[in-house]
Amino acid sequence: MKHEVFYILLFHKISTFQQELQNDFYAIHRDYLIKIINFVDKILGLKSIITISEALKNPTKFAISFSFDDGFESDYTIVAPLFLERNIKGTFFITTGFLGKNNYLKVSQVKKMYKMGIEIGSHSKTHPILTSLNKHKLKEELLDSKKYLEDIIGDEVEGFSIPGGFYNQRVLEMAFEAGYKYVCTSEPIKNLVSLPPSNKSLVLGRICIHQQLGLKKLEKILEGDKKILSLMKFQYHFKNILKKFLGIEKYIRLRKTLYGN
Repeated sequence: MKHEVFYILLFHKISTFQQELQNDFYAIHRDYLIKIINFVDKILGLKSIITISEALKNPTKFAISFSFDDGFESDYTIVAPLFLERNIKGTFFITTGFLGKNNYLKVSQVKKMYKMGIEIGSHSKTHPILTSLNKHKLKEELLDSKKYLEDIIGDEVEGFSIPGGFYNQRVLEMAFEAGYKYVCTSEPIKNLVSLPPSNKSLVLGRICIHQQLGLKKLEKILEGDKKILSLMKFQYHFKNILKKFLGIEKYIRLRKTLYGN
């Protein structure tokens, strides 16, 4: 079976304020986002930047998706205008319990983004550690957020993004039982999409964009440098070992101490 290469980039808050950038390791400056868009345009053209659902349904030789987690207001005030200007689309995973809160999207903004051709996905209801939930609570997080977003946009929500990167086989199985067609993790891998497209539920990896991932490194990854991607995979699996060794609560405290998030 033939496969096509498919990268997904993972973003969080986009900002132009220095204080926000200093307090959040995963927040990046608007100018950095623009540089990434310009680089993809240079090597592949803007037509290669498509939503995750589009990449899965209509595989191209090489596709890149820009995904954004949490549902920060910057998705609407900064990212959406940039995408509209460049005629590109992305996938935005929203934590429904954050809607309407300070610095997060409003329901009206989600509706407008969807009408712009942006894909809306779920990032859970309250952004919990999914692996710590019992079956009832986990089902609630998966189903309630999906239904709420579907009521907002009037269309099916196909994708789910794992909050905090904490998942196991039980979480994946229940996500697919809830009706999601794909689940995004934060494992830094390139995805392979089968040709012809399969109806099988998929677990997809993403490359997390943060303040320590310089543009040169990202450029090399997208150009096929296996060494940098292998190092990122090693770091990802090392963090998973830390999670098991320290326990979830201690790991989260350590992460907040190091990264402010």
